[in-house]
Amino acid sequence: MHNVLLVIHVLSVIVWLGAGVGATFIGSRLTAEGGEIAVKWLHLSETLGSRLYGPASGLTLLSGIGLVLTTDAYSFGSVFVILGMTVWIVLAIANGAYAGRQEKKLLKASEEGDEPTRRETTGALNRFLLVQYILLVAVVVAMIYRWGA
Repeated sequence: MHNVLLVIHVLSVIVWLGAGVGATFIGSRLTAEGGEIAVKWLHLSETLGSRLYGPASGLTLLSGIGLVLTTDAYSFGSVFVILGMTVWIVLAIANGAYAGRQEKKLLKASEEGDEPTRRETTGALNRFLLVQYILLVAVVVAMIYRWGA
């Protein structure tokens, strides 16, 4: 069971982080174009949170908890487990409280042709996402090396 949970955990992280980085890379270029292509991308992007990132991050958390419960090699007190769960909680709150509102603001600015707001919001959102991905990569490194196990 432990190995099955480990595969699920790794694959869900790949989906969460990989799709996020890819969407950020593609999305920033499409939104920079402005106009109809930006609006279409932003409408699609709105659905990614609930249909892709949310389920992948949730599965990451649940499989991670399952991994801790099925081994004696580490525990909920291990540094990498605490780090992973803390970053998961922080990102869940930050995405709900900040990123979602920023995406709606960006969509509205793009639909209305408000270029200054569109540029400012795109920059703020991209900076937020960069910090998010740095945190996720740091957690991946901590888990690979099982810091504090």
